[in-house]
Amino acid sequence: MKRLTWFGLAWVVLAAPAMCLAEGSPVKAARSGNVVLLDNGLVAVRYNTAAGRFTASAEGVAFGREGELTRSGGKSRIVDVGGALGGGKAIEIEHADGSVDQILLYPGVPFACIKPHPRNAGQEALTMDKLTPAKIGVELGRRAADVRVLGCDGLTPGDKARTSYMFLAAADPKTRGGIVVGWLTHDRGSGIVSSGASQGGLRIEARIEYGKLRIAPGQTADGELLAIGYFKDALVGLETYAETIARANGIRLPKAIPSGYCTWYSSPFGGASDARHMAQLAEFCREHLTKFGFGVLQIDDGWQISGRDFTMYRKDGPYREGMKPTADKIAAAGMTAGIWFIPFGWDHKREIFKEHQDWFVHHADGKPYEVYWAGTCLDMTRPEARTFLRGVIGQMTREWGYKYIKIDGLWTGMAVKILYPEPTYRDDRLGDAVFHDPNVTNVQAYRSGLELVREAAGDDVFILGCNIAQNMRTLGASIGRVDGMRVGRDIGAAWEHILPSAEMGSRLYFLHGRVWYNDPDCLMVREPMTLDQARAWGSWISLTGQLNLVSEWLPALPAERLEIVKRSMPNHGLCGRPVDLFESALPKVWHLRAGEGASRRDVVGVFNWDLKKVETLGIDAGKLGLPEADGGAYVGFDYWAGKFVPPFADGAEVSVPPGSCRVIAIRPMGDRPVLVSTSRHITQGVVDIAREAWDGDRHVLSGTSRVVGGDPYELRIAAPIGSRSWEAVSAKVSEADKGAGVSATMIDHGPGVRVRLDSKQNRQVDWAVHFKPGEAGTPEAAGIGNLRADAPSPFEPVTVTWDESGSTYRLERSEGSALAIAANRFVDGGVEAGKTYTYTVRAVGWSGQAGEAARVTVTVPKLDMPPVPPRPDVLLSGLKPVRASVGWGKLGTDKSAEGKPLRVSGKKYDRGVGVHANSELVYACRPEYKRFVAVVGPDCEVRSDARTSVVFEVWADGRRLARSPKLAWKTIDYWHFDVAIPPGCREVRLVVTDGGDGISADHADWVEAGFVTRLDAAR
Repeated sequence: MKRLTWFGLAWVVLAAPAMCLAEGSPVKAARSGNVVLLDNGLVAVRYNTAAGRFTASAEGVAFGREGELTRSGGKSRIVDVGGALGGGKAIEIEHADGSVDQILLYPGVPFACIKPHPRNAGQEALTMDKLTPAKIGVELGRRAADVRVLGCDGLTPGDKARTSYMFLAAADPKTRGGIVVGWLTHDRGSGIVSSGASQGGLRIEARIEYGKLRIAPGQTADGELLAIGYFKDALVGLETYAETIARANGIRLPKAIPSGYCTWYSSPFGGASDARHMAQLAEFCREHLTKFGFGVLQIDDGWQISGRDFTMYRKDGPYREGMKPTADKIAAAGMTAGIWFIPFGWDHKREIFKEHQDWFVHHADGKPYEVYWAGTCLDMTRPEARTFLRGVIGQMTREWGYKYIKIDGLWTGMAVKILYPEPTYRDDRLGDAVFHDPNVTNVQAYRSGLELVREAAGDDVFILGCNIAQNMRTLGASIGRVDGMRVGRDIGAAWEHILPSAEMGSRLYFLHGRVWYNDPDCLMVREPMTLDQARAWGSWISLTGQLNLVSEWLPALPAERLEIVKRSMPNHGLCGRPVDLFESALPKVWHLRAGEGASRRDVVGVFNWDLKKVETLGIDAGKLGLPEADGGAYVGFDYWAGKFVPPFADGAEVSVPPGSCRVIAIRPMGDRPVLVSTSRHITQGVVDIAREAWDGDRHVLSGTSRVVGGDPYELRIAAPIGSRSWEAVSAKVSEADKGAGVSATMIDHGPGVRVRLDSKQNRQVDWAVHFKPGEAGTPEAAGIGNLRADAPSPFEPVTVTWDESGSTYRLERSEGSALAIAANRFVDGGVEAGKTYTYTVRAVGWSGQAGEAARVTVTVPKLDMPPVPPRPDVLLSGLKPVRASVGWGKLGTDKSAEGKPLRVSGKKYDRGVGVHANSELVYACRPEYKRFVAVVGPDCEVRSDARTSVVFEVWADGRRLARSPKLAWKTIDYWHFDVAIPPGCREVRLVVTDGGDGISADHADWVEAGFVTRLDAAR
């Protein structure tokens, strides 16, 4: 993919990180007796011809032992090899049937590579379903139980047997030293890696699964390329692995990374939206957001003529005048139009396919190969089907003008079973499908389909794949064929929906910007997410650099939530790193580094994914690899708190309230003022600072900033204190900027200096701040004013607030926990109903001194069961929801999630609906509905499972009306709802969450549920 695509961005986007693979020294080869040696200066391999085993070493560590190939024995020789990875050498072992195994080294590539070449020595066609090219023992100097193994499905101890698609990485969590084993190519097969404990360490097995690979008599097949390497830092190993994948597959990503909007989850006007509201949205974005780097408006599912027919729009649907007029309006507003469809999933029963049933993949019995949700699999080995699809895509992209396409249901091109949403390795019937060309494997058919999509769309179209959660084989099989990839499952505007997307975006972070651009799914910021949660999700997307498409009705967003959208765009084009990837199932500390030398910028995001407990996490300068501080200290700026973090030495501890984050820009504090942060973007200078310089003779800190028109822009500068202190004198902009109406105002003094720049239009502004030697005042910490604590209900957290004093704060709860926080607000989710809590707060000054303490006491209300509600006049089970989603299985009407009778707290109910957390049911609200009533609880069919815990919520038009406590077998296992419906209500949303501890066994029922139409109904 050699393309350069710009999506109407108003900002210059930084290029993705350059390849760190060096040219390297030539590979050395030698033979001594029964031992053949290869060495490229980074990794060395020894192959014992007598034993048929190989060993590997790197970084002075003999990490691989007793390595086995497809089989032992055979004749060995040293050969030269070429290809995308350069000119290297291989130990080639030829077996009796003519099959060949290769162990390859390439210059500058820190991996030992394995490649099999199976041969058919028989007289008839050979069909192969899988091949195991390598097994190897791994020693990391730790017991298997102390090693952590990372794969697509998460992080586990090394003594647990694992199987993962595409790759596995194993590391010592304390040092991060470890191995990376992964497939570089997936041309015809699907790469799998397994691990388990063995004596002295781990045993790794890598295999390739074909389903059906046919090899003609006397022919040899090219196998896939496997990489095995050891690294002192396994994060570097994973990143190098991704770079090696890119090099092996010739990947060149577009430099511009799209940011913008997806219609699907928006409320209102979600789904496919409609022509009128897309025009309204385009105008709103043109006026308010494009100047921030907002560049794409993408239409999702529902525009097409039928569910699985994308040949035309619905004449009676949301785009009655056609798709092209909306694309034209989006383009006229300076943005790129995007559209969703499923290229390989169709409805074979549609009239257009009446005479073309042979265009589809079939089962062995001749029936069309249909898959759940996505339709009938179009056969990409059938030339006529390819011609048909080429025309459909050409119409969308070339005739209608959609230059961003989101292609969903990818696994249909491979014709395998859906495995959504879990990423664990499972049987998916690979090889069952019958293609027109029997010599093509499932993976080959799929990849050729993706090639067709690219050819039909054109090089100026951004292709987003969606999504690997549907079947994880599409992870490796899509490499080199898409620009972006949805790595997260479907999301929603709730914390429990955010976490799975963050998990996959973390596990696969290293692919971003190297193999493709990761898409964790949409930026969600509306309620029921709190403002802290919305900021945390926006900050995670921004720091990681992954794709950022918001799915909220932007014209109606509250200003503070629209601000998150503005501050998270444009994409900086870099790849943030999860520092604790091998320590936390969901990493909590992320590090973004940009630039080099004096211009280097470091931003650290600290995330608390828990909704109950406060996290106190460390910022370790050594572990982060921060540049050495000449003055022995670092200084920071906390973005969302809007405050400087006073100087700290080698590390600092930060406390993060539940469901929130802290994003801190960090610079070494030397003997002169330094620009720490800017207000423009969450990354605090990464996207907007084009130049920064210190003139020691003139005592001037100057720079160039990319400023958004009409958006007040702030520079945050820290000056050292003590004997080498500096006093800010003035702030100016260049004469050219002044002539264009740009102004500079110094709004703060002392060791933390703030300068505001105002420009009427987007502009690169040259600024200068003049200093003079002098003592920067460090005022004492102020007292705490107006301290208060609010406990609104037994189900809500306690909120502690006080007057802002410009300081950071130390907060203690009655049982003795002490927290260092930046904001003048603390949300305590770890409280219990009926208990009393005392909070003590002190302000902390620049030099670390604490001010006078203030205290407040609050009692959380007791938990009382509401009265039994009246029976509904309109039963919920008799209504069809506008939207429905469940975390497992199907929505049960008058049945449980398992299709059994409804039973709550030991009682059987005839009417109601059964769901599985996390679930959401949305119902249209009629004017006669006065109250919503229900009895709720976990279904007794899972009573034997102690993991069950659920929370029920009732929402109306985006406002939560009622919530149950966490319902579990050992505490409270049922609850009553009798909730007044607000006048004019348009929709009622019924939510069941997992209680914050996962969805295992979370079967939940709404029984005796529905709407009361009589105001005088007995309660």
